[in-house]
Amino acid sequence: MIINPNLFNSKSKDDYRLSGASNAEFVGGKISYTGFRDTAYFALTLPNLQDGKTYTLSLDFKTTASGAIVRLMDYSAKEKLIREQVFDIGEKGKIEWSFLYKSNYQIYIYGDKDYKTNGATASLKNVKIEEGDKATLYLPNANSLSADKQAILTK
Repeated sequence: MIINPNLFNSKSKDDYRLSGASNAEFVGGKISYTGFRDTAYFALTLPNLQDGKTYTLSLDFKTTASGAIVRLMDYSAKEKLIREQVFDIGEKGKIEWSFLYKSNYQIYIYGDKDYKTNGATASLKNVKIEEGDKATLYLPNANSLSADKQAILTK
């Protein structure tokens, strides 16, 4: 079984820009928020990815609303929408989403498939970005682990 390395290194809630949300918590690799308006979202800080390559985002998602929306945005073009997908997963589920990367792109994750996030809570965990168009088993980014636990991720 091939397991691709996790390129997303999250050490704090600063790796997730939140908009329209409060009560953000980052505990044990899980980020959560409570929306105070109807368009609350996570904006993932993407690692140094290569232009023109395909990557896959995978994560475990939970919300008190219903489903999720994932958007690929061009941050250099006044947040121009490049691509959007609705995930009708109810209150929790796995999201897997492949995208072609270009510099200045960001990924926004909304905590409801109808943008009704006011008062809703949402959380992400086991966030992984990897090369290719298929998600593989989740492993944390090696840099987010202490030195004594990194040996499991070496070849």
